Order: sequence, then structure tokens, then C-alpha cells
Amino acid sequence: HVAELQMTGWFLAIGAIAVALVSQLAVLQPAIRLVGRRMEQSERLYRLLVESMSDGLVLLDVTGRIRFANPRFREITGLTAESLDQSMSPGTSREPRPDLFFTDCVDAADRTIWLSILREAEPMVKQAELLLRRADGRSLPVLISARRFPRATGYHTSLLLVISDISARKAGEARM
Repeated sequence: HVAELQMTGWFLAIGAIAVALVSQLAVLQPAIRLVGRRMEQSERLYRLLVESMSDGLVLLDVTGRIRFANPRFREITGLTAESLDQSMSPGTSREPRPDLFFTDCVDAADRTIWLSILREAEPMVKQAELLLRRADGRSLPVLISARRFPRATGYHTSLLLVISDISARKAGEARM
């Protein structure tokens, strides 16, 4: 009989805990919804800023693969969203993905400048003018601002590039 009383006591205690959790959940749900709405608003603002900025924005992984590129980068390089999306999406073992490395977008004449940016872009911002090779084969003068981002371990893993089309400025300088 004592065992039955102990079991009944346990069930009552578990029931009381469950009631308390449900009541706390009811209190927390509005706060959870508010946090969710704020995150959605923040993400919308972020997307608006990144997708409408006048410069190209590119994130490279440690190997130099393009992992993110905004629409302006596509305009500058003439690359399609599909070619970038394939490079940026994780591949599966059954279907290899074509990796797109930023080095492939740099004009051959300026590869040494690009390599110096890679060496010197940590942790300070490194700027340099170079030519990007567009998808149609033409070269476009750009100003690249590059900065590496460290992990908590201190190891630099990704490189953020801001790419400004300076072709109008260069054309003006050539006319002078």
C-alpha cells in the first residue's frame, strides 16, 4: 500500500510540474513571438541593405570559394544567379557542384595584386584597384576592400570583399 501512495505522490508531483510548465509557456509565448517578429524585421532590413547597395559584396571561405554574393556583384561581373547559387550551395556526394573561386573572376594581369590582398587583409582592411574579368570576357576596373574575419580561436576563416566599380572614374581620368 505504501508503494501505491508513493506512486500517487509522484504522479501528483509530475502533474503539478506539468501545470506549472504549461502556465509558464503561456507567459513566455508572447515574448517568443515578439523576438521572432524582431528577428524577421532585422532580417528584412539586412536583406534590403545588402541587396540594394551600390557595391558588390562577396564572402569567401578559407579556400577562396564564393559563399555569398549580392545582386550588385552579379551585375559587376555579369555572372548569373544560377552559377553563383550552384557554387554557394552545399553539394551532395551524388552531385558535384561547380566551385566558383574569386580568383577566377580576377583578370590574369592582376592576379599578383589579388594574392597580395589575400596575404595582407588580416585583420585590417586592405584596399587595392584591380581588373575583374566579366563573364563576357571584358575587364572592369574595380576597387576592392577586403577584410578577414577571425573565429573565436583566432584563426581567420572568411574574407569579406566590398567591390566598387570605378570604370566611370577611370574613364574620366583617361580623358584628362
